[in-house]
Amino acid sequence: MSIARLLASRLAQGVAVLWAAATLTFLMMHVTSGDTAVAILGGPDAMPTAEQIAKVRAEYGLDKPLLTQYGGWLWRLLHGDLGESYPPPRKMATSASACSSQPARRAPSLRRTS
Repeated sequence: MSIARLLASRLAQGVAVLWAAATLTFLMMHVTSGDTAVAILGGPDAMPTAEQIAKVRAEYGLDKPLLTQYGGWLWRLLHGDLGESYPPPRKMATSASACSSQPARRAPSLRRTS
């Protein structure tokens, strides 16, 4: 096997693994997160109205079929758009870069009490 074929094979395997990881991430977010529109509005404790939930679903495309949502999500992911955090809405790429510039801290549950 030539080196070019080996590199092409490894590249194809890498792309397949990244696609599988992205697809599993998308599916896990839809299976485990409950109603995303309610979470965006502050959770069930915020007692959002049906109109508010419908507006958020339309705004974020959550009222579209799952396959359509996946296609749009994958397209945006390929273009570097990681979406927004909720709440409050802010660009995830900005949030990730801000986190990397801050010094690492231990979680409060891991701090010594003595």
